[in-house]
Amino acid sequence: MSDQTSKGYLAIAVALGAMVSVAACGERTVPEPDAFGGVPLDAPASLPAVEFPEMDGTTFHLVNDTRGHVTLLFIGYTWCPDICPVHLANLASVLRDLPLEMSREVRTVFVTADPARDTPERLREWLGSLHRDFHGLRGTREEVNALERALGLPLSVVDPGTGADDYFVGHAGQVLAFDREGRARVAYPWGVRQRDWRRDLPRMVAGDWPPPPDRPDQDES
Repeated sequence: MSDQTSKGYLAIAVALGAMVSVAACGERTVPEPDAFGGVPLDAPASLPAVEFPEMDGTTFHLVNDTRGHVTLLFIGYTWCPDICPVHLANLASVLRDLPLEMSREVRTVFVTADPARDTPERLREWLGSLHRDFHGLRGTREEVNALERALGLPLSVVDPGTGADDYFVGHAGQVLAFDREGRARVAYPWGVRQRDWRRDLPRMVAGDWPPPPDRPDQDES
């Protein structure tokens, strides 16, 4: 494993730790007024230069088609019973309330971890009901797993159900926020509220990102 990949895994692990804390405590700690609602990443990964078919039949290049924008990337599936619809509905509501010139600076990219059931038609219907500007991408399971590896995310897996179309998909629960240069800066775990997005999105657009977390245990050189 390369040093860069190792750093990416370490950075995302911080966000995963926050997710576990949320599940264990049942509620999120109220942040300081000027703190971001997500978890700042240390030595973050960058968007890989890969392409995915989009739900409208075009091809979406993760680097070229997000360059110069704040990008919010989430890997999930449309049949998800809780995390995916709530996460994206909260985000969509806040984006609709932002001034148009600000919301246009944000690219929201949803990559399905369930390509077998999430057809282009299904993605268009589901995402269209949330926000008309959301991008829905659909690749093979191998391509999605490769993207997860590149970003240091745990690999999505299918949890067998009672039938061919009755199953759950285990996947990372955080939205990754990338700056205009395509670097992951903040991970937003399950439990983030609309008030968090409402406070943080204007700051992201303005380039006011949080600094990487302090690493007091890191050897100084």
